[in-house]
Amino acid sequence: MSLLNLWSLGHFFFWFSVACFVTQSVIIFIVLFLLSISWEAIEIALPDDFSYESWEKKGMDIVINIAGFLFGTFCRWLWLCFRRKDV
Repeated sequence: MSLLNLWSLGHFFFWFSVACFVTQSVIIFIVLFLLSISWEAIEIALPDDFSYESWEKKGMDIVINIAGFLFGTFCRWLWLCFRRKDV
């Protein structure tokens, strides 16, 4: 089983969007990181087959979430920098 799949793309773009549109702070990042870990733990208890994954895949989901959030934060920073130069 591959560590990356179509769900990984969804994870990345969801967290990218959150980072682009939510005010940035370390506290928000920590809360969202804990939310991400909590969701992966909740998936263990779900009875559906779609939530069954290996521990490696769950870990990769968290890495993808963080990557999406950091890339979104970087894109937002770039956008704000260019916006300030235009004024």
